[in-house]
Amino acid sequence: TSDVVNQIPDNSLGLIFIDACHEYGCVKSDLELYFSKVVSGGIIACHDYMNLSYGVNKAVTEFCKDKYEVHLIPDEEPAMSSCYFIKP
Repeated sequence: TSDVVNQIPDNSLGLIFIDACHEYGCVKSDLELYFSKVVSGGIIACHDYMNLSYGVNKAVTEFCKDKYEVHLIPDEEPAMSSCYFIKP
């Protein structure tokens, strides 16, 4: 997903949904790369947040710690639940 990040202007997206590589390092990198692309008040969402065998939960929790409130998006399959937070 880092291949296209430079083609997207900063502060141009109202929503991003991260659902590519589920490894901690990948999710952490996606959050760092794409955060600046989202407008203030925009939503950053990630899939499989509650699947603790993936690195999504850890990456999101660390990225948002003491800065952003993470909200759960429930799924019929609880481990596939997503999350989102709002960029101030």
